[in-house]
Amino acid sequence: MKKLLTLTLLLGVTAASFGQGVVNWVNTSSTLILLDPDGAGAQPSVNLPVKTDASTSYDFGLFIAPAGTAAPSGINDPAWTLVTAYTGNSTAAAGAGRMFNGGTASSATYTPGTSVAFIVRGWQTSVPGSTWDAAKALGFSALGTSSLGSLIMGGGAFPIPSAFGVAAGQVGGFTLIGSGVVPEPSSMALAGLGAASMLLFRRRK
Repeated sequence: MKKLLTLTLLLGVTAASFGQGVVNWVNTSSTLILLDPDGAGAQPSVNLPVKTDASTSYDFGLFIAPAGTAAPSGINDPAWTLVTAYTGNSTAAAGAGRMFNGGTASSATYTPGTSVAFIVRGWQTSVPGSTWDAAKALGFSALGTSSLGSLIMGGGAFPIPSAFGVAAGQVGGFTLIGSGVVPEPSSMALAGLGAASMLLFRRRK
């Protein structure tokens, strides 16, 4: 009886480990992430700076949504969920533009064999190592989002796919733009409403 219970427990643990979909999200020298703080056009020679102090620290997150979901409408799009721990830019000069410790991300929401849409976001804030929610609250000094990718989550009998690359469904590198260069659509709308309100107020006066 004891052997049977032990075997059942081991089978349960094994099944649970296969219940999470996984994806590899380490970028390579052919999928570099660039920095363009002034929006003038990033060049390969200005890859992400080496992480030497707070001003050159960047965080990245892998976000997943159900297959067929459109690209995010903004940073608060509820369809997109962060599914992995954060990673930073490389500490080595030779690795500028690459993440370090990207590793394998897992999601219990999307089991192995499930088709999903995904994006990668990168950001710099005044507080290095901050979470995505904290970064949104603090405001970004630089923000970038990859192109929209799609893949079948690995795990168990399914091979672990790679998020970065040039194959169908994968995404390449992307550029982090200074926050003052490309305002989010909602910010522009807010500014427009404010201006309209001021004009209306002046007319009434």
